[in-house]
Amino acid sequence: MKLSEAILLGSTILAPKPGVQFVAEKQEGCALGMAAIANGCTYGPPQDPEKGESRRTIGTAGVWGEWVKKQVARPCSCWFFVPRKMQIQEIIAHIFDRHIAGEKKDWTIDELAKWVESVEPQMPKIEAIDGGVRITVPEGCRLTQIEIGIPGILGHEQTDGGQGPIPSGLSSEEKV
Repeated sequence: MKLSEAILLGSTILAPKPGVQFVAEKQEGCALGMAAIANGCTYGPPQDPEKGESRRTIGTAGVWGEWVKKQVARPCSCWFFVPRKMQIQEIIAHIFDRHIAGEKKDWTIDELAKWVESVEPQMPKIEAIDGGVRITVPEGCRLTQIEIGIPGILGHEQTDGGQGPIPSGLSSEEKV
């Protein structure tokens, strides 16, 4: 599940609570807590933040990946006391705490999820096509595993002399 999707799903599970990831007794949390609960995470005793991490975002990179630590320009126009560039995870906490559940109330959870979607890594698109699979990999996406042409699946023929499966319509010279 993507973080943007988990924020939306989590907002249907937990009541909004600015300033804290999750309050189990009251089933409340911020956008990051909502997302973590929607993703099946559990919370244990408080831990000390790692270097460069605030208590507000502790554990976020462990769930969603290091991309949440990337510094980007924040999408709000808050005054000078809020840095112009922040880690994505810190921006999510700021937007939720100040603009959604806090005093400003000029953002919605849907708008936050849409912004997160604009900065989160895109997933490969996988489609079944006649006799095979098409995988479209967005720019910047790191594909870690691919399997193509499993014999007997999706109309693929048996392997070519032990050289591995050949997708239908390709010769052994053009094999993927």
